[in-house]
Amino acid sequence: MSSYYSGEGDVIKRGEIEYIGNTDWVMGVAVSQDLICSVGYDKTARVYCRNGKQLRCLEHPEAVLSVAQFTIKDEHQIVTGDTKGVLRIWNRNEEPKILDLEKLSCISTWDGCIYAAGGKLIHIIDLNGNKVGELSPGNAIGTINAMVIEADVMYVGGDGTALRSHCLTTGARRTFKGSPSSTMSLAVSKSVLVAGGYDGIIRLWNLISGQQVMQFRGHTQRVNGLVFKGLELWSGSGDGSIRCWEANTGICTQILEAGSPVLDLQIDEAGDMLYSGTACGTLRSWVINNWATSSESDHVTCGLACHKIVEQKLTTAQQIYGQQLDSLNTSFLQKLDALQSEKDGVMNENRVLLDMVKALRLENERLKNGVFTAAAAETTAADEKTADDVPDS
Repeated sequence: MSSYYSGEGDVIKRGEIEYIGNTDWVMGVAVSQDLICSVGYDKTARVYCRNGKQLRCLEHPEAVLSVAQFTIKDEHQIVTGDTKGVLRIWNRNEEPKILDLEKLSCISTWDGCIYAAGGKLIHIIDLNGNKVGELSPGNAIGTINAMVIEADVMYVGGDGTALRSHCLTTGARRTFKGSPSSTMSLAVSKSVLVAGGYDGIIRLWNLISGQQVMQFRGHTQRVNGLVFKGLELWSGSGDGSIRCWEANTGICTQILEAGSPVLDLQIDEAGDMLYSGTACGTLRSWVINNWATSSESDHVTCGLACHKIVEQKLTTAQQIYGQQLDSLNTSFLQKLDALQSEKDGVMNENRVLLDMVKALRLENERLKNGVFTAAAAETTAADEKTADDVPDS
C-alpha cells in the first residue's frame, strides 16, 4: 500500500511577470535559454524574452496544443502541433516545414530528432520535417497525453492503465505498476519518476526498484504540469493552483494561486523561474530562486530515500505476511485438533455401537438356541407320549 500525503503550505498570490499577447487558453509553454514560447487556442505561437517583451508571433490556421524549442548550430528553432495534427518546424527567418500527422498531443526533442505523440503512436521526425520512424508504447496505453525524455529514455503515459518507458538506444521497455487511469503530465529527476493524473493525484516511482512509493494529494482537479527543481517538485493543476512539494517526503510546502486552471508548467534551465500557462489566456513567470536549491548528491539522496521507503514497505509487508501466515497456521492447527477430537468422538461412538451390535447378536444367538432347545424338548416329550399311547400287540 502506498503512502498518502497532503499539505496546506503557505499561499502565495503574486506572479512576477505576466506576458501580454495571448488571448485564449495557453495550452503549452517551452523555455530555452532566455526565450519563452507559448501556444494556445488563439492560433498563435508567441516568443518572448525573459523581461516580457514579445519577439515573434507565429500565426497558425488552427488552435495550437503543443510546443518544443531547441537550438541546432546556434540556430533557435520552434516545433508546434495544432488540433488538426499538423506539425510545424519554425526557423528564425524561414517559412515553417510542415508535416501532417493527423493526430498530435505532445512534442519532445532528443538527439537531433523530434518525437511527436499522436493517438497511440510516437512519430520520429528529422529537422527537415521528414518522418523517419515511429514507436508504439503498447496497447495498454490509449491516447498518449504525456511524454518526457530523460537521457536516452522516453517515458509515456495516457488514457490507459499503463505507464511505460522506452530506451531509445537499446529498445528496452519497462512498465510501471499503479499508474493512474489517465496520465496528464510526467517529470523525471535522476532516480524518480512522477505522473500527474486526471484524478488530481501525483504518483511517484523509484526508478531503481520500479516501485511506486508515494502519492501526493492536495490538488482537486487534474494535474497538467510537473517540473523538478532539485528535491522540490512543482505541480500545476486545473484547480488553479501551483504547488511545491518535498519530493522525498511528499509534504506540500508552498501554494501559488494562478487565478485560473493551469494548463502547462515549465521551469528555466537555471531553476530560477517557473512559467505557467492558464485557461484565462495568461503566460506568467514566478520567481522561485529564493527556495532551497540542491546538488547532484541531493538527487541521489532522494533516490536512496525512496529506495529506503520501498525497503521499509517490503519489510512491513513481510512482517504482516508472516503474522497472517502464523495466524492461519494456528487457526488451521486448531481446526485440525477439533476435527481430530470430533473424529475420536465418532470412533468411540462407533465402538459403542459395535459392542451393542455384538451384544445383540449374542442375545439373538442365545434366544435362538433357547428356542431350538425348547422345541427339541417338546418334540422329545411328544415322541415319548406317542410311544406310551401305542398298545402292546
